Amino acid sequence: MDGNLSTLFLIPAIVALIKSGEGFQILQKNARQGEDPFTSVVPAVAAFLCEPLLLAALPRMPIADGAVEEVLTHMRRWILLRFGAVSGLAAPDPEVPAEFICALARHCFFSGYAFFADENELKRAASVREALQETLRDATASLQTLESSLVVASLYDSLHTLKGCQRLLEHPMADWGEAFRPILQEQLENRKREAEIAMQLASITTIDDKVSLAVRAQYEENPYPRWVTVPSPNTDTIESSRADSVRVKRSASVHARCRYSSPAAAPATIPFRLPGLIPIAKFWLSI
Repeated sequence: MDGNLSTLFLIPAIVALIKSGEGFQILQKNARQGEDPFTSVVPAVAAFLCEPLLLAALPRMPIADGAVEEVLTHMRRWILLRFGAVSGLAAPDPEVPAEFICALARHCFFSGYAFFADENELKRAASVREALQETLRDATASLQTLESSLVVASLYDSLHTLKGCQRLLEHPMADWGEAFRPILQEQLENRKREAEIAMQLASITTIDDKVSLAVRAQYEENPYPRWVTVPSPNTDTIESSRADSVRVKRSASVHARCRYSSPAAAPATIPFRLPGLIPIAKFWLSI
């Protein structure tokens, strides 16, 4: 995956791909009927849960689509409801790939935990957190056995809010599951590093206005959208960047108008078509 790639212009194509498969349509039906989507996973749903494009997109982009949010919210709810009842508190759910749960947890973190959860769901999530915090207080507890519980907890809130979460960074990163490591990096390691950087930043003026302090605290605690990629420009100056943009626009216009019999027959603007963006989305997210 190209970490320098912005997904901004790929979002429509990626969302369309996510919604186009049979697995998504089955899950959408489950969501609208309130059914457990993992009771008997059919091949189409199993393929959806392991789809590389979905797993790559969830941690990296906001998805402002009602149907996708409906399905993901319903799946998150059932992952929580099945946790403990089906798999046991220390064991992963055999019907739900860990890679999908971790990708969904990272998406929830990225989007500021905006998915709806009812009161009973929040109480159950709180009970998972309380059990984790009690275990973290036990100096003799094996941290690695907490991974499944930590993943489920991170579906509803950042791990940095757990009391005793610092202990998790004392455990060797290589000993955690591959899909779970980015969660620790984003929610614990990065936050710790950001706090260290903040201490080194010089303040030009003091900020003592209550409103300004409250707004700053809000955005520092929960920035949205989070920057997980920063595209690297190939140009050094504003002037060269502007020149490159003009050349690209002219080139695109010339190539597009070549499709028509005469300049007069070509439209004033050339619209982008979704089928053309889909292979581009697949290519860049597979790097």
